[in-house]
Amino acid sequence: MAKYTFKKIITCSAYSTLFLSEHPALDGKEQQLKKTYKQPVIIISKLFFMKKNVLLLLLFAVMPWFNQVIAQCDVSNVVISDVRPVQNGTGVDYTIDISFTAEENNGAKYTWLHLWLEKDYQYSQWHNGFNAPYPCPHSNNSSKAAPSTTAAGFNMLDQSFLTFGFELGAVSTTAATVGIMTSYIYDPAVIPGYTDATIYKQSAGGKLYRITIQNLTFYKANCTITDYLEVRAFNWATNANTAGGTPAQCYSCENKPFVIGDPRISGNVNCVYPRTYNLFIDSRYMNSATPGVDVIYGSYTLYADVNRNGKLELTGTSPDLLVKAETTFTTDTAPVGGVPAGFQSRFMQLNGTFDYVFGMGDTNSNKNIIALVNIETPGYTGADVAGLLANNCTVLPVTLSDFSVSQLLNGVQLNWKTEQELDLSGFEIQRNQNHTGYKSIWFVAAMAKDGNGAVYNFTDKDIAKGTSVFYRLRIIDQNGLYSYSDIRVIRNNAVKMNVSVYPNPSNGLFSIAVPADAGLYDVMLTDVTGRVLLLKNSQRNQSIQIQRFYPGCYLLKIWFRETGETITEKVVVQ
Repeated sequence: MAKYTFKKIITCSAYSTLFLSEHPALDGKEQQLKKTYKQPVIIISKLFFMKKNVLLLLLFAVMPWFNQVIAQCDVSNVVISDVRPVQNGTGVDYTIDISFTAEENNGAKYTWLHLWLEKDYQYSQWHNGFNAPYPCPHSNNSSKAAPSTTAAGFNMLDQSFLTFGFELGAVSTTAATVGIMTSYIYDPAVIPGYTDATIYKQSAGGKLYRITIQNLTFYKANCTITDYLEVRAFNWATNANTAGGTPAQCYSCENKPFVIGDPRISGNVNCVYPRTYNLFIDSRYMNSATPGVDVIYGSYTLYADVNRNGKLELTGTSPDLLVKAETTFTTDTAPVGGVPAGFQSRFMQLNGTFDYVFGMGDTNSNKNIIALVNIETPGYTGADVAGLLANNCTVLPVTLSDFSVSQLLNGVQLNWKTEQELDLSGFEIQRNQNHTGYKSIWFVAAMAKDGNGAVYNFTDKDIAKGTSVFYRLRIIDQNGLYSYSDIRVIRNNAVKMNVSVYPNPSNGLFSIAVPADAGLYDVMLTDVTGRVLLLKNSQRNQSIQIQRFYPGCYLLKIWFRETGETITEKVVVQ
């Protein structure tokens, strides 16, 4: 096995994993995955050397040559996004989002991940040594003891800093903690290293599911957030969550080291027609084999964030929209404008053109763009990484602004304004009351001419009190084509948004609960001076946990995006 070294000493890590293994049936699986999605996806076996018959197994993966009759343990199309490291004394609190495709079956009901620093992973003892507990390659009928702190005398989990497990069959279709394993029954001495996470699944066709783990939070001692991180993982699965016997029906083998939190992706959308983009990919990678040549190369793909949640979603009812096909890139150690501080190289694409043309009234033209980046540089290994390109533009060419709803004594007032109208027929007002689906309630004809704008309003008096009512505009052009505005909601004489913070006071660990129909919301925690200590954007969960805060008084602000309502609570940590 190749040994990778880096100029910088690795002291800490974050969450992810990467595996490469030979698999003669890859081509068929690629075709199956391509047919599963309704739009093009990246088959990440191309991640290394663009070589066929190489299967990239990431997160919670196990060996693909395991007995096919018992279980399919493959996972694929893994994306790591929104890495949020926060310095906490001499260590770092990491929060990360991960998604991947996996198969649900009875042969691998419970899946586990263990994570080490690369320097602590004793590959030769665990896989190649005499009487190694997990030999490589293993036979089709492998059944080994679960990893533990005393596995085969190698103290396998002594230096592992993260253990995470889940039961795929129990995972729901909405973000929750259901399905996440809270203890490691195989060895009571192993304490799961995470402190916060939710998980959900979306059907990808047949037995395939898209699994998303959000806000996975864990602490790593002796770290700084500027370190170049190299880690390694061991994954295994079982169909029996029991302490005895030999439960590891399948396990990872030819896993490679990988990095996390690199590269950094940033950029923006330019408000011109047709739309263009600026993309920046910054890396800390230092090539020990060829000093001074510290570049990385690979490819990126761009998607419009259809539901505005900042997460790459390729399945479900509203998959993100592919707007730029896979495009190659190579970073530069001396780009125009220089490399940002703390990084070794940068790639920049200014005024890049999209493959997708954002047409008239297309509300996707003012949505953020998700950049999915994969690296093909030998010696630099890692999962696909997703980042956001900010989009502060308005919809083209019908520029809709100031769409709002407000409560009246006798109903609900809708107001909206256009800055520019071209070939517009009008607006169909649609209402969703009591979650019964959207129904058209009125049509307002276009009033502006010759590319000018206009102001519109409508009063809806036919609504039941004490309910949440959702509105959207169906924007229709003179050819019958249409698109939708963003959604607005009014709590029609319903009770005020009820938010619970408990326990309060606390010892530094407390929970926030919001109503089930709260929609997207943002959470910000500040100290009494106004300094922001924690920020969680685009939350969907009905409850989240906050922890690791020192004694004192804090202000918690929650902003509900659909209603515009902001709630502030005082939080005391004793």
